[in-house]
Amino acid sequence: MLISTSRTLFCNSVISKNYPGIFPVSQWNSVARRNYAKPAIGGIAGLGKKKLGKAGPMLEKKVLSVETDPVKLVNNCCGLNFKQEGEEVKLKDDSEYPDWLWTLNTGPMPTLDQLDPDTEEYWERVKQLSNKRSTSLLKLKKF
Repeated sequence: MLISTSRTLFCNSVISKNYPGIFPVSQWNSVARRNYAKPAIGGIAGLGKKKLGKAGPMLEKKVLSVETDPVKLVNNCCGLNFKQEGEEVKLKDDSEYPDWLWTLNTGPMPTLDQLDPDTEEYWERVKQLSNKRSTSLLKLKKF
């Protein structure tokens, strides 16, 4: 069946290229669609029969320990040390950090009206808003 279908597909494509109008393109495309493999039933191979979510099989979440010692939380930056051995990074006095650190914007992102049009940040924000708008419009389109 596969050989005859692919032979038919080849013949139809050759004929449609050499003699346009005899075989419509949609006719030989429908023959090729019949040979696609069907999805496996019963889960992903090698994982057994597990409940499948949107992203694949459901895995158990790892529970991480949370630091509750107030003295350690005030004096150290907990979670910054990615190595398993060793102690946490100690916090320094405010005067030991650079001045620009205290001028960083930690609040919400400025609106387009608050930015200067002569800066690169303004045009990056315009592009970001444009992409967001076109994505939301594409979601509304019904096919």
